[in-house]
Amino acid sequence: MYFQCLVQGNITKDFTIKIIQRFINKINYCPLRDADKLRLIGVIEISEGTSYCKLKNINRTNVNSVVTNYYQVGIATIELSVLIQLMLMIIKQPLINHLRTQEKISFVSCNLRDINGMLGYSITAYTQAEKYTTEYVDQLIEGFLNTFSIMLKQFSEKKLNDIKERLRILKQYDNAELLNEVNRNCSEITKRQYMFDRCEKEALAIENVNINMLREWFGTLNASNFRKLSIHVVGTDPKEITVNAENRRYDEYSTTEFIIDDTQCKDGHHITDVDTYKNIRLSRVSIL
Repeated sequence: MYFQCLVQGNITKDFTIKIIQRFINKINYCPLRDADKLRLIGVIEISEGTSYCKLKNINRTNVNSVVTNYYQVGIATIELSVLIQLMLMIIKQPLINHLRTQEKISFVSCNLRDINGMLGYSITAYTQAEKYTTEYVDQLIEGFLNTFSIMLKQFSEKKLNDIKERLRILKQYDNAELLNEVNRNCSEITKRQYMFDRCEKEALAIENVNINMLREWFGTLNASNFRKLSIHVVGTDPKEITVNAENRRYDEYSTTEFIIDDTQCKDGHHITDVDTYKNIRLSRVSIL
């Protein structure tokens, strides 16, 4: 067994060590013979271009479809994390205005993704199966990102400074709340990254970003190393639900069912076996 812990609060170092030692003695476990041989967690590098994974909603009475486009950017650094966060803060409102207000998409979100030290971002959109196909929603997302590069060229240094200040305030507020600090420190331990001053370092890195840097970096995201995983969960058309109900020939829930169509097979890699894809794409390991 390998043991890690976090003790945080108004307590001395010596007393903390005694408490932890008493706990360890109660467990009565044997330490690892070779701590360097801890389990390695693979980090999946997505294929260059676009990979699709399309499935039927396991709830056959659910009309909702979901598209999540995950864009893998690179190995985590403070600077890269800050660039992605600033980009998402700029993107968020125009994305909602375009997809929800103009295109009437039910729900839209964009998020930073840190998966075992590999950074990226995702855009998720919900719609109804009878309204839009998941392919069309995917095209709407891509169309918005293409227009965003134009929008970024017109984005001023002053507007970026306002965004930077908002992000700095968020970092300071997050650091001021004890519960947030404890949760963040626990995450640093479980991920074995141990960067307990991450907020402070990110706040400093924010200062160094200017609009030209952000434009140049965003331009690299669609270059030759573009890596995108597009996950589609397809809802059931209400007409199909009605017919099945009348004929009493459906189960409310079913097993995972992958969908293959000609368009996706032509446009990119199509995933129908997740485990096989992960094993093929395993490219980097980090100790957890």
